[in-house]
Amino acid sequence: VSRFLRGRFPLRLFSCGYLLRMGMCLVWAGAVAMTGHLLADDGGAQMSSSHWAALYGAMFLITGVYSVCSDLMFVSQMAFFAQVSDPRIGGTYMTFLNTVTNLGVKWPHTLSLLLMDVVGVQDCSDASDATSEVMGGAAPTCRVVLDAYFVQVAACFLAGVLWLAFCWRRVEALQQVSLSEWRVEIRRPNSSRGDSDGTELKRVEE
Repeated sequence: VSRFLRGRFPLRLFSCGYLLRMGMCLVWAGAVAMTGHLLADDGGAQMSSSHWAALYGAMFLITGVYSVCSDLMFVSQMAFFAQVSDPRIGGTYMTFLNTVTNLGVKWPHTLSLLLMDVVGVQDCSDASDATSEVMGGAAPTCRVVLDAYFVQVAACFLAGVLWLAFCWRRVEALQQVSLSEWRVEIRRPNSSRGDSDGTELKRVEE
């Protein structure tokens, strides 16, 4: 990994991590569906200790692989930012790039939570008034027809495929940009001072 990060094209590791992370999203969706199937109708009470160990081991492995893919993307981004940041303005450039990146990463989480009750489909047709009275006026239990989690996974996977189709080459082209194009052009006014003969002192820049 360090060999790619020290090279001229650190974002190639980002692209590889992106592909792996998309694949792991499908694996995660399958793991969630399998776990729900195993634990449905009090299935957990019928599972032996070896089955629980296998389930937790699989979840641990999936989580670890997903974290590695996520870290590959994060580290490659930091390497690219460090490569293109203008050293004349210290960490300001790096902080700005990190802030924009964090904003792009975090806002989908909030949107996803907001859409959980919107994109899911539930069937409450079997819930009668009698059932509601038995439950003491509480809301009846509805059957989940289409889980919002799987809807969002499918939608985000398709969005990721579209992103790859339109932005894969743009990421590669971004690394071809000359480092001078990333530098900030600082123009300082000429501070000249004339002496008694009208001569101009040379400006000294720190």
